[in-house]
Amino acid sequence: MAPAFDIAPPGSFEICADPAFQADAVAELSEVAGCAREALAAFEPLGLILAGSLARGEGTVVARRDGTASWLSDIECIAVFPDATRDFRTIDAALRALEASFNSDPGRASRGVHLEVRAITAAKFSRMREAIFSREMLANGKLLWGVPERIAAPRWASAPPAIPPIDALRLLVNRVAERLELRLAAEAGALAPDALAYRNAKFWIDLATSLSVFLGCYLPGYRARETALVKRLGRAPRILDAAASELLLGHLRDAMEVKLGAGPRDGSGLSASLDAGAQAGAWALRWETGRMLGGDAGGDGWDWIPRRLRRVESRRQRARDWGRLWLRTGRGACFAAPWPAVMLGYGSPTAAIYSAACLLDFFWNDAGTGKPPADALVKSLARLFGVKPAAPAATRSKLAEAALRAWTAHVRFNAA
Repeated sequence: MAPAFDIAPPGSFEICADPAFQADAVAELSEVAGCAREALAAFEPLGLILAGSLARGEGTVVARRDGTASWLSDIECIAVFPDATRDFRTIDAALRALEASFNSDPGRASRGVHLEVRAITAAKFSRMREAIFSREMLANGKLLWGVPERIAAPRWASAPPAIPPIDALRLLVNRVAERLELRLAAEAGALAPDALAYRNAKFWIDLATSLSVFLGCYLPGYRARETALVKRLGRAPRILDAAASELLLGHLRDAMEVKLGAGPRDGSGLSASLDAGAQAGAWALRWETGRMLGGDAGGDGWDWIPRRLRRVESRRQRARDWGRLWLRTGRGACFAAPWPAVMLGYGSPTAAIYSAACLLDFFWNDAGTGKPPADALVKSLARLFGVKPAAPAATRSKLAEAALRAWTAHVRFNAA
């Protein structure tokens, strides 16, 4: 099998959407490459791959008012190890220590520079399924250092097949789950305006990515993908009515400006964009699950969401999901007792988490009032997560926090 990548040291490729910050980005990636090589030397890694928007040359680094750089994109890396590697518990501890050391540097922390590193064996890398993450990493990933001939691409890489619809749907609902963190941060004033705008922009871009898979116009790059989606919707206007099309494409255009460092980052319009995102997310979920199941979701209430998310799961996916939760926690620590009885109605732990995230985000404003029909929704989720009802807005926040904890613990790194 052919190597997946050639060596591409920092400085040999574009990193930032704004070339003014290329030198700063090269310096940080060079530091990452050196620190990772040193921290992992005892485990004899095969290489370090840069993934994400920095690898695509679409990294978002912008100038603050005082002229300093503000990093909005994370540095996402994958460390590849020999197949015989067994002590991944120790490797994981080394990776977490590497992240903590790098991210805690005061200069980096003040600029928002943030590193995430995950581990994989070469065999698992070569067996990656044809998902959005793997497609984009193979198309754009950069091997900062390593042994290229020992990191083989999957067999399908030379002629990539169509991305499974379930992968596109998971991208959508994972971004909806992340919106709960955005909503809580916006209410608490816990993030700078530019970070809020960036995270909101990522939702719109990935919602469009999810739709592009279903519409057959997916491309592994944000700029190219936006152009292809606009053309596709223009050729088939009946996919969206005029209002929905204007909503999606207008917010996507604004989101791309923010992502590429050209849009407003002062937080203006965030509340309206969050509400519009809930509307667009609900429409996309209804339309995509309808395509997968062969019919419209039906109903104007809220219970179609858990019903649909349960039905799109295969029995194999459901069994694996229950097994993973049992092996990881022994008792389903993310959820309230009685653990199995509460979640059986959702189908699986992941379906329960996704349902909770979508329900809270799509009905955020209603859930904060305590009035019908949202009161039934809140009671159902309170039972799922073992949250004691309080004032409506406080209960909504507690449910959002509980859903985020469950998503982080059980779903976040298993969804792709």
